[in-house]
Amino acid sequence: MRYIILITIVLAAIGNWNLLRAQPVENKLVVGTIDSIHSGILNEKRKLWVHVPNGGTNNDFSKQKYPVVYLFDGNDHFNSVMSMVEYLSKHAICPQMIIVGISNTNRFRDLTPTKPSNTQMPFPFFVGGGKKFTSFLEKELIPYIDSTYPTEAYRMLIGHSLGGLMVINTLLHHGHLFNSYVSIDPSLWWDDNLMIKQADSLFQQKKINGKSLYLAMANNGIAEGSDLAVVMKDTSAEFGNAQPILLFSDLLRNKKPKGLQWKFQFYPGDSHGSVPFIAEYDALRFIFNKYSIPVSLMYQFPDPSFKADSIIIAHYKSASEQMG
Repeated sequence: MRYIILITIVLAAIGNWNLLRAQPVENKLVVGTIDSIHSGILNEKRKLWVHVPNGGTNNDFSKQKYPVVYLFDGNDHFNSVMSMVEYLSKHAICPQMIIVGISNTNRFRDLTPTKPSNTQMPFPFFVGGGKKFTSFLEKELIPYIDSTYPTEAYRMLIGHSLGGLMVINTLLHHGHLFNSYVSIDPSLWWDDNLMIKQADSLFQQKKINGKSLYLAMANNGIAEGSDLAVVMKDTSAEFGNAQPILLFSDLLRNKKPKGLQWKFQFYPGDSHGSVPFIAEYDALRFIFNKYSIPVSLMYQFPDPSFKADSIIIAHYKSASEQMG
C-alpha cells in the first residue's frame, strides 16, 4: 500500500509541476511559431507552422532533441496532429515530437508527382511539380529545420488526398528521407494509377528496411456491408478513389515488400473530408505501437519484488532500436 501512496504523491507532484510550466504567458496560449524559408528551388517564400515541445525551453534534460513530423497541407492538419502528439506523448504512447506544417502556395503543382500522360484530362498546365517540391524538402526544408530546431534523426511524413499521393511517391522514390509514412485517402488514381504500377515493380526490386506505412481509406461511395474485394474488381460501378487505394493495399498484401511495416485501414463511417482526424490518431498508435510500456506491466510496478528498472531499460532500448 505504501508503494501505491508514494507513486501517487510523485505523480501528483509531476502533474503540478507540468501544470505550472504550462501556464499561458501574458494571457496567451502559444502552441507554435510561424516560420518561413525562401526556396531557391521553388523560387518563392514558404510559410511554416512549427511546434516544439515545451516551447523549446525544456530544462528537465540537457540538450533534449525530438523526432520531427512533416505535414503536407500544414494549415489544415497542424492543430489536430500537434494536439494528438502532445496528448499521446504525455501518456508515453508516442515520443514528444516537433511538428512542421508546410503551408501551400500552389497545391496542385507541388503535390502532383507527374504530368498526366492522358492529355485528354483537363488538368492545368502547371501540374506535375512534385519532383521540384521533393527536392525542396530534401535540400532546403529538412536541412533548415535540422539546423534551426532541436531535431533527432527520426522523421515522419503525413499527407491527405493529393498529399497522400505525394507520401506514397516519396516512399517509393525517396524512401531515405523519412522513417515513417502516413498516407490518408491518397489520390492514387493520378496519372492512370501510375504510383500503383511503379510500386508493383519497385516492391520486387528493393528492400524497404526500417520503414513504416499507414494507409487509410475513407468511404468513397461504398455501400454499407459491401465486400471490399468485390468493390475492387467491380468495373461497372464508380467508387471514386476507392479502387486505386484497394489495388495498392492488395499489392502490399501480395508483394510483401521486405522490411516495410504497414497497415491498411478502411473507415466506412468517414468521408474524404472527415477521415484525416481519426486516421492521424490511428497512424500514431500503429507506428509507435512498441513505444509505450504494456499496461499489464505497469500495474506490477508497485510490487517491490518486480524488477521495474530492468524492464524499463530493456523496453526503451528496444524502442530506441526500432526508431533508430
